[in-house]
Amino acid sequence: MALTDRQIKALKPQMTAYKATDSGGLYLLVHPNGSKYWRWKYRITEQGKRKEKVAALGVYPEVSLGEARSKRDEWKQKLSLGIDPNQEKKIAKQNNQDKQHSHFAVFANAWYQIHQTKVGVKTQSNIQTRLEKHIIPYFGNQPIETIKRPNIAGFIDYLNEKNIPAEAEKILQTTGQIFGYALTKGLIEYNPTDSMAALLKSHETTHHPALPQKEVVPFFKAYLQGGGEPVTRYALLLIMLTAARNTAFRLSKWEHIDFTEKTWFMPNVNMKQGNNFLIPLADWSIELLRELHTLTGHQEYLFPRCKKGGGKKPTISENTINKLIYSLGYDGNHENKSKAVQHGFRSLFTDVCMENQYSREVAKKALGHTEKDKTFRAYFRTDMLEERRRVAIFYANWLKERYIQAQQEIALEQIQQAQAILDSPPS
Repeated sequence: MALTDRQIKALKPQMTAYKATDSGGLYLLVHPNGSKYWRWKYRITEQGKRKEKVAALGVYPEVSLGEARSKRDEWKQKLSLGIDPNQEKKIAKQNNQDKQHSHFAVFANAWYQIHQTKVGVKTQSNIQTRLEKHIIPYFGNQPIETIKRPNIAGFIDYLNEKNIPAEAEKILQTTGQIFGYALTKGLIEYNPTDSMAALLKSHETTHHPALPQKEVVPFFKAYLQGGGEPVTRYALLLIMLTAARNTAFRLSKWEHIDFTEKTWFMPNVNMKQGNNFLIPLADWSIELLRELHTLTGHQEYLFPRCKKGGGKKPTISENTINKLIYSLGYDGNHENKSKAVQHGFRSLFTDVCMENQYSREVAKKALGHTEKDKTFRAYFRTDMLEERRRVAIFYANWLKERYIQAQQEIALEQIQQAQAILDSPPS
């Protein structure tokens, strides 16, 4: 006999759950705590066998008697078409979960967890900042498949309003990598950031100030006559010799130096491109490292922070070497002295190598660059260590000649000054 609302309200809980039957397989399951759950019993053929199943239709009174009967009739019709109501609910639930997983913020974080393993510490930090400050706040929980080119155009307008053209280009690049990942996962049909960079505000690419070749001797003279912390002074010469990247250079540990094989290992966690990198060392570099070892060899890092500063970081800061360079007058504010920064020594290295007939490929490998052309990179896997060792020796000799010339000029000037004093008439 079919139920009525009055009968349902009158149903009292018992020691165990019991059923109050309606019609067409619909019943109300009354729990000992008084809760009342709509259930529908149905039969379906699976793998040639007739099976009995139960589907949940909601909780009374949130789902009324009339609503429960409507749901039962709707599902009966689906069942007649061979659709299992429970299976349909599972699919709908999975689809809802998939939609949540495709929310841009969730997907961007999933992409970052994979991408961070391919880049160095500093690059990881930069990408994380772009995600947290610009990208995720803008797109939020919008399903990634719903973000189209007009949405990207709006994002670019947002970036242009920030007036950060150089950083905006990198932010859009990171955004494009996220969509590229979504494309490979099959969530989207195309990358909506493709060809959209044209909408960004233009900006002039600024290169790091580099020391001109003609000023290397005067620079060494200033160095030899200047001051500075001993560890920083060694760091300056060694970064000139190795043309290494700042972060990997500063975070180097003594365990990374092999005096026997004359190599300096830089682990992928410290490298911008996320690749392990081995630098062959010339004799002058080995000589300087042995001298530095007498100062810091008892510590973990080659260049531990000095007592005067550095905060809580274990090594010298990223600006320590630049401060020494500026103290020598190469800050762009002194006549006959160009502005120079530590990163510019990579340009000096490249210029000298290219002018002395060393190949572009060797120079790029020596700087730790990875080939952008994926096809070429697939076949060009050698680290060219021996070729780079010859370059390292040549470049060290090139610098050493100018270092010795600086020493000689200083000695000659001192002799001339002393002679001038001797030749001057007594007062």
